[in-house]
Amino acid sequence: MILLYRPNEKFPVCEPQHVRTSNYSYIQSINATPASSQSKSDPNFLSILTDVADAGNDMDPSPSQTALMRKVEGLLEVNKNLDHSTMIPYYKAVVSPIRCIPTEIWAMIFVECLRYENRLYIEVVRDEAPLNVAGVCKRWRAIALSTPFLWSSIWITRSPSLDSSYPRRELVSLWLARSAPCPISFSFTIDMQGDLPAVQDLYAGNKQNSPDQEALVGELLSCMSRWKSVQFALPFLNGYDIEAGAPLLERVKVIKDVVQSWSTFDPFIHRIWEDAPRLRIFSLCDDTDWSIRYEKDLLPVPIRLTELDIDFDYPLILCWLVFHESPELTTCNLGRFCGIEDSCATLPPVFLPQLHSLTVTSTIQLFDEGETLKLTKVLSLITAPNLKTFGMYWDNGYLHEPLMSFLARSACALTELFIFTVPIPKREMKEVLEAISGSIKVLKVDVGMTGTPFGKDLLRSLTWRGPDEKFLCPNLERILFGRSVIGKRNSLFIRMVESRWHVDNGRVRLDEVEIYSSRKLGPPPGFDQLEVYQREGLKLHVDYDWDTEIKSDMEGGDTE
Repeated sequence: MILLYRPNEKFPVCEPQHVRTSNYSYIQSINATPASSQSKSDPNFLSILTDVADAGNDMDPSPSQTALMRKVEGLLEVNKNLDHSTMIPYYKAVVSPIRCIPTEIWAMIFVECLRYENRLYIEVVRDEAPLNVAGVCKRWRAIALSTPFLWSSIWITRSPSLDSSYPRRELVSLWLARSAPCPISFSFTIDMQGDLPAVQDLYAGNKQNSPDQEALVGELLSCMSRWKSVQFALPFLNGYDIEAGAPLLERVKVIKDVVQSWSTFDPFIHRIWEDAPRLRIFSLCDDTDWSIRYEKDLLPVPIRLTELDIDFDYPLILCWLVFHESPELTTCNLGRFCGIEDSCATLPPVFLPQLHSLTVTSTIQLFDEGETLKLTKVLSLITAPNLKTFGMYWDNGYLHEPLMSFLARSACALTELFIFTVPIPKREMKEVLEAISGSIKVLKVDVGMTGTPFGKDLLRSLTWRGPDEKFLCPNLERILFGRSVIGKRNSLFIRMVESRWHVDNGRVRLDEVEIYSSRKLGPPPGFDQLEVYQREGLKLHVDYDWDTEIKSDMEGGDTE
């Protein structure tokens, strides 16, 4: 039986309340010293207590409780001058079953404390593992310090001025030393919630780490052969000559929060994926400098990936190379394309049999500047027969033919479709839903000010009219619509939802409806009619999203 430890949880051991050290401990250390008053009144108490405690130490991890109690009785018999009624509670505490737990089991319990919140990177907090368990008693501290896995993950944040970090470099060095020889994971990011002038200065131009932070980077690079999962924000290194590879590396996420040249960054990333045979998850997010285009190379491309998330200016031809070199890709999120107009017609679609989630997106900034994006051209590069989730965001140059060709070529059974701010016409929206009608379960559409893709004909096609009548998307379980999706066809929308809630003959019910709206507009008229079905289990939500707030203000011509 494994005993799980959780902070603030009391464990029923056989000792009096004043023996416990804190809410985080269950019992005193085996080397605990009794109160001074007891020691003075009973000079033999400490030696007897220590003698009994040693019977349950690591040299004999599973002593018989009966044997221990006999030992206690024998010692009490020898020391008849002691008050048995006073001493017995202390001896019961010493021979409590919790003292019989071997060191290996304690180590497993401490490791489970890390996994309790399923955190990828561990923050250095005094009241959380591993620091809290290491501060309970002498034995727990010894076990914690001799368990490298407890120290194999750490979250480090730098100030926007890049001159200090939390935790401090000395503690990080100690943490890394305790983790040896385990693989390590770390996050080395910038605290963007810090001093506002420093944050503005960070965005204003090139920034360099302070000498202390460069020393910290050196500490992390010295352990590069043990990297398992890493996340860091630029600037990370300034001119380091990387010689070692990362043979254990599985996950990399790079965040670009500063206007910094890629000249030192590209060779570093190349070295990582050239000498990282286990690399499967790669993420690159560039949150700065949308005006500088086509400068990022990142060649050769990473290979053997299963998850890819790229949010920076990425040529369409480079996407094809990534797909070609990553046949095991399962999840892909691509955004901020450049070179979309380049000719890729001669490139054959890449067959990705394991791809189940695909998202193509752009940035709001480029969309608002009036640039035509035509993100759907990316779909001409892929054939994905097992795709389940597809999302398309911020494409003001929507092309219908690439999407329909992709669906026909892949013959995939999409279960989730997300369309956000895409000017898709009513007729073409209906064609898309007809192509995936039999499999779709979740439909999320919010087109903003780009039109109303759900016309009368489409809403009527989605309405159930009886057991012998065909209707569109019979397996639909959730719909998430922006108010602009249905326009003024509120009654048709309410009727469609009601009909799908009352659907019978073993068909799937629509059990969740969510509407995105502004506080000014509120939910669609008649939406309150659906509240009567909430008691029967229908889930209704109105989400007052910040983006729809802005759109409604623009439409109304005033500010709330």
